[in-house]
Amino acid sequence: MRITAYMYGGLCVEKNEVESFRWYLKAAKLGDKKSACEVVKCYAQGVGVEKNFDEADNWLDELDEEDYRETLLELSRGYDEDSLMWLERLIELGDPVALKRKAEAYCVGEGIEQNFEEALKLFIEAGTSELGNYNPDVLAEALCQAGNLYYTGEGTIPQNYEQALKYYLLATRLHCVKAYILCGKMYYHGLGARKDYPKARRKFELAAKNRERYIFSRPNNTVAVEYLGRMSELKKDLSKAYRYYELAAQDTRNQALIYRLANDYFYGNNVEPNVDKALAYYEEAGKYPNHEYFFEANLKLAWIYELGEFVDKDLAKADEYWAKLPPECKPVRA
Repeated sequence: MRITAYMYGGLCVEKNEVESFRWYLKAAKLGDKKSACEVVKCYAQGVGVEKNFDEADNWLDELDEEDYRETLLELSRGYDEDSLMWLERLIELGDPVALKRKAEAYCVGEGIEQNFEEALKLFIEAGTSELGNYNPDVLAEALCQAGNLYYTGEGTIPQNYEQALKYYLLATRLHCVKAYILCGKMYYHGLGARKDYPKARRKFELAAKNRERYIFSRPNNTVAVEYLGRMSELKKDLSKAYRYYELAAQDTRNQALIYRLANDYFYGNNVEPNVDKALAYYEEAGKYPNHEYFFEANLKLAWIYELGEFVDKDLAKADEYWAKLPPECKPVRA
């Protein structure tokens, strides 16, 4: 019955919300809890049946704790009046995800008047909740968001790096990669505390170490690895620095570093010249028109092959790169 209801939602057959609801209701009355969750959503949102909050409440009472929470989270995804109403149900239970969502609503000022002070209180409450069965990343993110409000200074919240660092450090207790990086940057630049390179290095190393454990935080790890490279460069350990830089450059969004590596390997800045590596990095930097160094990378590649600079002169290859640039860039050939 539940599968039939799901198919009437538009899978393989013409969408029919009324029929979908009817089958969910039949299955729910026979004790299927997943269908009961869908019945709640249908009554709450008026999908396939007239909106009826009383009926939604009646069916909510039939759900166990986990399904109750997940259903209310589904209903509270937006910032409209109804979504916020369902969100309040979870806030009354001290649910950290709900507290975090309402804080975010206060930040954007959608469906509710913008209020950074209330947002800060809720982020802190969410982040310091008992962990229980909740994903620790949710609590850690809430603490980071509290720290961010102090870091930038929003509304009447004064900019306060010490307070920002305090909440970032609390988030590191939950082994949050993002928090390790934020703390590392604070110690590296001397924000909220005196400059402390050993502490900064330790935080960046912890972020890099957790690369595989926190899959969704992997992009952030390249920031940590790049900072480890910077710190190695400060210590004049260039071989280690460039090992870190090359690892960080695997994140294709790190265009500044990729373009830097291309130049360093081409001209032999800090490293032995390596034309093959340089060309590969120029190619990567020049792949996407919306990337920061698209113009510079393709211009450099065009001139390399136009002049035969450290490579065999190849005008056909040069033309491939000139074609990516404005026509006036291409030189007049004799």
